[in-house]
Amino acid sequence: MYCSVCGRKLQEGEVCLCTITEDISENRDSVSYGSDHIQASVEQTDKKAKIKSQWKKLFISVVVSLIFCLSSIIIPEVIKELRKSNAPHNPEINVLEGIEGDFILESSGAEYTKGTVNGNTYSNPWANFKVNFDTRFEEGSEEDYYDHESLLYDCGACFIADDDGDEIAILFYDAGNTTVTEYVEESFEVWQNTAETMFEETYSEDFISKITYRRDAKEVELAGEKYLASFLIAEVEGEEFITYCDICAKKDGRIIDIIIAADNVDECLKTARAFEICSGYGI
Repeated sequence: MYCSVCGRKLQEGEVCLCTITEDISENRDSVSYGSDHIQASVEQTDKKAKIKSQWKKLFISVVVSLIFCLSSIIIPEVIKELRKSNAPHNPEINVLEGIEGDFILESSGAEYTKGTVNGNTYSNPWANFKVNFDTRFEEGSEEDYYDHESLLYDCGACFIADDDGDEIAILFYDAGNTTVTEYVEESFEVWQNTAETMFEETYSEDFISKITYRRDAKEVELAGEKYLASFLIAEVEGEEFITYCDICAKKDGRIIDIIIAADNVDECLKTARAFEICSGYGI
């Protein structure tokens, strides 16, 4: 059961506060109605924003776990069948077609490290980049780091903006023979399947019916190197609602994956531009 006003999923017998607010507002005179109606609208917007921010925080760790399962357990033939089964509801063109390059970074001979966090600055001499995150971001908790770690993933940094739930996670994946484009193809499937499932558990059918998904991919420069950036963009009535981004390259058998949850593509690219070269930094 869902609230007819804000679309929030309700427990059995629960009455949404925004419905009560609306009923009270209707019985007031025209002067007080204007003020109360504005307040109710603000409350509804705040509720949706809170759901959206919680959604972002949870989403990345869920996706990381699922990609790990796909990469380490499911054989290539099963992955192909998964893609076939998704074809009817996801008939998009392959946005990776035409993208050239293998996005393999030259080895420097430096010993691999997950990097270090000092305040809002993350540095990694092996990956050859550093970044000073905007002050609205704070480093995640031990639990956040734990959510991103696995047998194949190391989490170098996790930063979250509490005001809107934007999240940045810098992960290192023990890739073996997996190429960057293969990794991104699998990620696309997991991102969208997870998004659809989690939206169904959070929003009303009417709101879900307005959500469409768009994929994009492009080469970007990050700390002077070429990375592949892929985007899954959830849109509502033509406007970006939430964007999930993977910025990837491969070095010494590991895929460097910078995962970003933000409101739109421009915010994701802004994060990429903040990374700088840091040869020998912190050693």
